[in-house]
Amino acid sequence: MPGHANLSDLNALFEAYTNIFMRARYSYEKYKDLTNDEIKERGERWIANGGKIEDADFAYYPSELTCLIAGLSHFIEDRLSIKSGVQI
Repeated sequence: MPGHANLSDLNALFEAYTNIFMRARYSYEKYKDLTNDEIKERGERWIANGGKIEDADFAYYPSELTCLIAGLSHFIEDRLSIKSGVQI
């Protein structure tokens, strides 16, 4: 798997994923008071400032999520004695 997955603080990851699910499912809810140009400017400003994940409105942590899904899949396989074919 490419990239680095930091699983040292699972509570922070779960909080981020909860935030994504609750607030980012429908991005129009988050940005309903902004025009398309304002949203674009906001993104461009974020990139110009270095695009740091801690400054993002939503942080997805894709490597961590992939690892958590694979780990949970293997955990469930072991409990149910099945093979799902999920690769790590």
